[in-house]
Amino acid sequence: MNGVFTCDVRRAGRALLIAAATLGWISSADAGSVTLSWTAPTTNRDGTPLRDLAGYRLYLDTRTPTCPGGPFLAVPSPAAAPASAQTVSDHVTGLTASTTYFARVTAVDTSGNESTCSPAASGVARADLGVTPTAAMSFGSIAAGASIDRTFTVENTSASSLSGAVSVVAPFTIASGRSFSLAPGARQNVVVRFRPTAAGIFSGNITFTAAGDTLSRGVTGTATGASTSNPTPTPAPAQSPASTPSGPLKVFITQPKAGATVSSTSWVVMWVEGTTGAANTFTLSANGAAVGSQTTSARGPVTIGWTPTTNGVHTLTAGVRDAAGRTGTTTLRVTVVGKSPAAGTPTPPPPPTAPRPTPPVNDSLKVFITQPAGGTTVRGTAWVVMWVEGTSGAANTFTLSMDGAAVGSRTTSTRGPVTIPWLTSTTNGSHTLTAVVRDAAGRTGRTSVSVTVRN
Repeated sequence: MNGVFTCDVRRAGRALLIAAATLGWISSADAGSVTLSWTAPTTNRDGTPLRDLAGYRLYLDTRTPTCPGGPFLAVPSPAAAPASAQTVSDHVTGLTASTTYFARVTAVDTSGNESTCSPAASGVARADLGVTPTAAMSFGSIAAGASIDRTFTVENTSASSLSGAVSVVAPFTIASGRSFSLAPGARQNVVVRFRPTAAGIFSGNITFTAAGDTLSRGVTGTATGASTSNPTPTPAPAQSPASTPSGPLKVFITQPKAGATVSSTSWVVMWVEGTTGAANTFTLSANGAAVGSQTTSARGPVTIGWTPTTNGVHTLTAGVRDAAGRTGTTTLRVTVVGKSPAAGTPTPPPPPTAPRPTPPVNDSLKVFITQPAGGTTVRGTAWVVMWVEGTSGAANTFTLSMDGAAVGSRTTSTRGPVTIPWLTSTTNGSHTLTAVVRDAAGRTGRTSVSVTVRN
């Protein structure tokens, strides 16, 4: 299976013209998208009617793209024999808003023959959604156990209806507006609640996701006063056990590891498999006392902060209940070291962003990256093409990361090709691209390739 084709032109339709007027404008410097349209060809080069049009190859970059022969986005044709003046369009997400992109397009017939390239057209990526305020939100200082709300406003700045979701890390929660479905120009308030259970300085991000775009805003808050002491932990066994699951759902704690030594604020990352419905409630307990809870439609990662107050061995328990009422739990033990803070002493701040590890390894799917090939040198915007085999169900989630950092994700009923753009605005040199796929049954698979960036 080849990701890039460089056939000689033989029979394919005449070069197409992109209608540059459909390229958009920009409303904020966040993740963005462009919509492109062009007129479908109707004849072959010899003048005979075109009857075997398979699709198009869209070449897009922050400079005039190499065409043909460079990385491309495959766009299927709605008809093998297009009608006169038929317009084709494609919406490309995951771009950098306020950045100018250049596009060229070719036609491809069912034999794989490719036409010559259209002239280049350019446009500025626009944001599909906007969030106010645009700066980080401070919740000020409150007593541990109290709560305070702040409001963000999400706006649909695109020309079509937009649905999305909002998430935030503990001890911040979404009080209202966790999901949204907005008509063009419509707005919705999202209320974020800060309710710390222990003294300390807390920070993180609230994340808005829709149409392939992800916007983040920082949130910070301070809690004063003594926190409630944890129950006295049981003596440590000779060796801390690994996670012990119970219940029909399979629950995982992927961070920290069993037997790990921690201090200060620790991020506990949880996943679940086998759920049904769109409401999974994750609850974290330490030594039997609830630490925090979060309800989400996702199976993970769910991250809840835990600040231990005594040294020794502590038992962490992750419990999940799905929309059908089925449950599952898992436990592990960790060791806390370092001097316990005095009452009223703020704990050190957590990292600015909670980590997002890959899902627990339960790989049985075969995943492929067919573009770019391993060892390839890339620049500008690289289109990463992924496939999967062995899935079941109609919801396959493809996730692309670079050196462990998420690039983008897409859920589809197909097994491929799934294409996610990667803007190579990083350091020159070798980088690792990893594709992870999770199907509707919770099965996973992954693969990695190394490429060289040279901008």
